[in-house]
Amino acid sequence: MSLSTDRSFLLRVSYKLKNFKQIKPDLYNFRCPFCGDSKKNQHKARGYVYRKKNDYFYKCQNCSVGYTMYNFINLLDTNLAKDYALERF
Repeated sequence: MSLSTDRSFLLRVSYKLKNFKQIKPDLYNFRCPFCGDSKKNQHKARGYVYRKKNDYFYKCQNCSVGYTMYNFINLLDTNLAKDYALERF
């Protein structure tokens, strides 16, 4: 249940993420919304959402920022994070 909820809310917030794409069934890639990745190359995307056991996590390979799915969504859209918390728990 929680994986489908995480995936659903990630797709809901994906419109705010540049170069968002699905790499594998449980791996998503996009430009980091916090560091912006490279200023020289607008096509670089080092932000990843990945599955670990029964949860999704965010990690940027450029600035080393890492968040749980709730914290990641909360930083991008607080109203959506409230809905996520209700749905998840």
